[in-house]
Amino acid sequence: MEQSDYFKPFLIRMIPKLTSYDGVEKLTAHKNIIHPLMEAAKEAVVYKGTIEPHEIAFGGWIEPIDMKSYAILTPDRGKYRFDLSRECVYGYEPLWNATTYRRGSIVIILPSDFDFNIILPHCFSGAYSLTPNMGESPAAIKKCKIEMSNGNIAVTVSASNGMDWMQVYADEKLLQWFERYFDEKTKTEMLTK
Repeated sequence: MEQSDYFKPFLIRMIPKLTSYDGVEKLTAHKNIIHPLMEAAKEAVVYKGTIEPHEIAFGGWIEPIDMKSYAILTPDRGKYRFDLSRECVYGYEPLWNATTYRRGSIVIILPSDFDFNIILPHCFSGAYSLTPNMGESPAAIKKCKIEMSNGNIAVTVSASNGMDWMQVYADEKLLQWFERYFDEKTKTEMLTK
């Protein structure tokens, strides 16, 4: 099989499979994953999602999020910057939970020494993403690659799937460590069942 030459970030599941959640629901992932990421963030932005209401499968309609209504966000050329001096998770669950492009991708920039041991025990599975552009804002992917090349770690929260997954853009050493971590976690879970 031929090796592909594009970068594959690491995809990490933040909530259990088949978990259904609404826009305002408080999830354990907000407390155990997103909050620690935002506390350590050097920068965080959310890209604009759809600007018009649109129809989704089975006849439902989706309204875009009015990001100007969030006091924690400041407009900045096609995206909004989080005010990291304020609480950006608790009370803002509708922003984090948004799916179907009601908002664009959220990108969290972390220092290269961020300790993922803080959040990984609260995650459910992980693997290399073979389709890293799916469900993400193109400008967000570009920003992640730039930040990675500058020695930072970039994490995205999907524009299409909300809190289901995060993608991590980092050096290959960290991504390989994630792969070993989740392989071991899967083996341990299989043995305890």
